[in-house]
Amino acid sequence: MIARRLILIPTLICGAMTAIAQTALRFEAEEVIINKEVIIKDKMRPDLWTFWTTDKDADKKWSGGVVIRSPEVKEDRSSPEEGAPVLYVSIPMPDSGTYDIRAIGIGRPIALSLDNGKTWIRQTSSLIAEGVVADGTPFTCCFDDAFAHDKPEHRGATYLDYFTLTPALPTVNGVKNPDFEVQLSSKALPDGWGWWSRDNAGQAQLTDDAKSGQKAVSITYLGSKDWAFNNGGSIAVSSGRQFTCSVWVKINSAKSPQSITLQAVGSKDKKLVKYGYAAAKAGDSKEWQLLTTTFSVGDDIDRLQLRLVGAGDTDIVVDAFSLQPVN
Repeated sequence: MIARRLILIPTLICGAMTAIAQTALRFEAEEVIINKEVIIKDKMRPDLWTFWTTDKDADKKWSGGVVIRSPEVKEDRSSPEEGAPVLYVSIPMPDSGTYDIRAIGIGRPIALSLDNGKTWIRQTSSLIAEGVVADGTPFTCCFDDAFAHDKPEHRGATYLDYFTLTPALPTVNGVKNPDFEVQLSSKALPDGWGWWSRDNAGQAQLTDDAKSGQKAVSITYLGSKDWAFNNGGSIAVSSGRQFTCSVWVKINSAKSPQSITLQAVGSKDKKLVKYGYAAAKAGDSKEWQLLTTTFSVGDDIDRLQLRLVGAGDTDIVVDAFSLQPVN
């Protein structure tokens, strides 16, 4: 019997303007591990995983007071055969929907494989898979105690407590919730987006004043500093690819309309290369206007992310961000 907990999350599907209950799922790690023979209870061995129930304050630390614990890892393993055996995991999936999958408990690095052990990545965060489309087929992955913490003083065991499946935002070419039509939370700020200003003023919030569909975003800022409306997604790119990015903007008022700029932010190896790798500036019109630019990717970046920036007093509405490959 697989232990799972159903959590109903009120979700507003804005396009239909109705509230739909989305279901988040939770599975205890010990129940979705296939090869349970490689786990022993409350004994620490260098060649097996531990079903640990005797940790101090276990009820406060771990779901149900138990956790799957690896052997201590003092240095990177040279192969999966070293240390404890590979853990094989099979998580039941719903018949439909899109989900992000997280492995809760990961603190120190753990080896993760999404292709049955053919390739391994060094996993240090709980998010192990994003935007998984469910069709009733179980989600499978593997874990191994292959990696040590970068800092010797922090090395030790790593843990798997439980797995969660949470409804995911629509993502189109790396842009999360590009038209703001899906809102999984009750926040005014659209899901998948972030607001920043140099003086912590201003806001971005959902509005019905849309160019298309049912929802758009109103950006209001009173001040003399700069601001940014950032998308939380990104897309992997390679040299020679061409993209077109665009967004619809309606300027109600702005001290500096020309500062309102759509930017494609370029990064490489998780480090910023240039905020305005490609950019399109707004004009003075108070009608809906399309900010758009087409550009080529060089070998200086490997990821792109969209954002809209500006400066000074601003009252605008934005809708329908897009990042489309040309070739």
